[in-house]
Amino acid sequence: MSSHRHASRTANLLIVVGAVTLLGASTVHLGIAIPFGFATPRDPFGGAAIPEAVLGVILGVAAVTMLASVRRAWTIGIATTTFAILVVLYGLSTTVRGGRIATSSPTRCCC
Repeated sequence: MSSHRHASRTANLLIVVGAVTLLGASTVHLGIAIPFGFATPRDPFGGAAIPEAVLGVILGVAAVTMLASVRRAWTIGIATTTFAILVVLYGLSTTVRGGRIATSSPTRCCC
């Protein structure tokens, strides 16, 4: 396996990890509890759930496309990752500035 192909597969794997992470965060923000054995995160926040799901799907489609088209893998990977990072940074900046609307009790924890 050439080093370029190895790098493409590694980048693809990282994009898949990002997609799975965003889809998991979306699930938690939809109010669905996911038990991990040591904790069950619950953080209903509908304002983040939909954008996270959309970004997760976009990254998932990019990962599949990258597997099918090695020639354009880097372009696809860089474009979708850049887009996802910019949207996540925008969402974080909105949250930090107090744009989050509380949809549950003030005591949100992993209990």
